[in-house]
Amino acid sequence: MFIFYDLETSDLDKSYSQILQIGMIFADDDFNMMSSKDIRCKREPWIIPSPGALLTTGFTADDMKNAPNSHFELMQEVDRWIRSQNWPITFVGYNNIGFDEEFLQNCLHQTLHEPFLTVGRKTANDPANNRADVLTLVKTAHKYMPGVLKLEIDNGYGKPSMSLGNVARQNGVELSEDDAHEAIADVKATIAIAKLIRTAAPEIYDQWLKLAPKSGVDEFLSNEQVFTYQNYNNNYIATSITDNNKFKNEHVVFDLSQDPTEYLEMSVDELTEVLKNKDIKKSDKPFQVVKKNKQPILMPISMSDAVISENVDMSLMEERANLIKANKQFQNNIAQAAANALPVYDKAKDIEKQIYDFPPNKVKWALNKWMKSFRESDWDKRVELIKEFDVKFKDDIKDSPSIKRFNQFAKRLMYSEAQNKMTDKGVQAFAGALLSRLTNEDLDVPHMTLPKARAQLEKIEEERASGTPRWQEVTDTQIRSLKLFYTSIEKELNIAAKKSTPDIVQKTTTKKSGLNK
Repeated sequence: MFIFYDLETSDLDKSYSQILQIGMIFADDDFNMMSSKDIRCKREPWIIPSPGALLTTGFTADDMKNAPNSHFELMQEVDRWIRSQNWPITFVGYNNIGFDEEFLQNCLHQTLHEPFLTVGRKTANDPANNRADVLTLVKTAHKYMPGVLKLEIDNGYGKPSMSLGNVARQNGVELSEDDAHEAIADVKATIAIAKLIRTAAPEIYDQWLKLAPKSGVDEFLSNEQVFTYQNYNNNYIATSITDNNKFKNEHVVFDLSQDPTEYLEMSVDELTEVLKNKDIKKSDKPFQVVKKNKQPILMPISMSDAVISENVDMSLMEERANLIKANKQFQNNIAQAAANALPVYDKAKDIEKQIYDFPPNKVKWALNKWMKSFRESDWDKRVELIKEFDVKFKDDIKDSPSIKRFNQFAKRLMYSEAQNKMTDKGVQAFAGALLSRLTNEDLDVPHMTLPKARAQLEKIEEERASGTPRWQEVTDTQIRSLKLFYTSIEKELNIAAKKSTPDIVQKTTTKKSGLNK
């Protein structure tokens, strides 16, 4: 069973933006539609949509103001609808693994839902959901069965354009310019492209589907001695080595066009330096990393004629693979070296970035219960839950301060949807914090602000005037409407903060208001 879906969003940033529309179709294995859902929502008070996103999607100020749902209500309905379908489900989109998937996770996280719904299980003993990407299917078909798709439009860099609209229109799939970026229309076009490739290249389709779950990737890497691997525009004849010791979703393979001999006797430290070496182009490195949870493009040699040069000595490839497979110590060393080579990141300070700061197991059950109660209660009960949070989790907060973010997300939702349940002082503090956050003149802050939006709109005007193709369809009316939209937001922010004393506007921190940190 499939859920095909598409998001229209306020910006490309996956952490500091929101969904404006989601289209979903639940389909059986033959792509017959069983049910569907199309939901739009309002703009949240702390979100400034980017001009590029609005010009691309066609969303207007009135669309965001008059939508029937709040963002919280949209996410509530998405969660309910997905859980009501028959699991396990394969979630499919177009560039969803590169974009929609992480965006959806962040929106679920910030509305107190389970973020990793698309890889979840009904119960601990049930099989997990998984993800597949039709853009990956298009890339695979193009490389491994050239000609199965018509891809004559250039992307501007000498490569075929693989945008949904261009692929659809060149291959007889109905998707007009007016419908493009309308979520449910994009979903239907995505299904049609998947169906087209399944009919024209069933072996390619079957291999793509097998690699949707991590278990399928593991099985392939275990069974295939020598195979081909496509990463971006690079193709490798490769062999499997081992999983990363620290991050099991990463698997290291070796590029068999290179001689492995010099690496086989290296120490862990020496191999770590090879893996970390930034002087070698990523595509030229002997060790390549397969992301098992992102539906990698892996193909058996028997299906790889289109990407293997006639000059390749396959017996030499087998010989090199055998050397690697016979050296268990080398495999163990690579597993540890890959773990050592992982970049070290500081813990995120902004609550939007803390999605992977997982609560300790000892508090996870109580937190999940608190969030479930919040989602299922009315606002009177939610106010009580917010008030009790710091007391209820006092000791846990000392050990894991980032869990405070769940209460801060709850406070945001209350400001957005139930200001009448807040004290006047609380409303004023939040309004002051919003004014400060969204009018910040620093263009390097991570979230979208009014100054950043205006700067981006000015750049779009310049590019449009210089003849940049991307913006030639944009009208003067659209530009003026966006300028008025950003002006109206600034007026609303000032009016909301008007009752605040100067000290509240200037000194209120996002921590005190529950807006951010």
